[in-house]
Amino acid sequence: MFPSGIVFLLIMQRINLVLKIKRILDKFILLIDGMNLMSKNFRLLFMITLLSVVTFIIQIFSLYFAYMAIEKTLPLFNIAFVSLLTSISELVSITPSNLGIREVVISFSSQAIGCTIEEGFVVSAIIRVAATSSK
Repeated sequence: MFPSGIVFLLIMQRINLVLKIKRILDKFILLIDGMNLMSKNFRLLFMITLLSVVTFIIQIFSLYFAYMAIEKTLPLFNIAFVSLLTSISELVSITPSNLGIREVVISFSSQAIGCTIEEGFVVSAIIRVAATSSK
């Protein structure tokens, strides 16, 4: 009975692996279908691009005002760098609502643009509180 249990577990692991691969392929197929839809519909592609740019600009200004709240005046290029890193970090959701990930990214990228980690954390806390209170 012991060897049959091992065989059963190995088969179940193989089935689990196949199911994971199938889910990944299904998501990839959905991605390709979406890209095909956008390439055929120029208006949709334009609207998605426009909304992405507007969202990025709003995120830059929210970071700018958060830095101003702690009396740090930084060039918009530096704040755009922090915003870009924050946007990239939001693509992969490790925790629910990326709780803590955004704060870490803003804190350490703030250090790269000339602030301290503590100032970056305060800025990220200001943004988190403002985003939470506006809902």
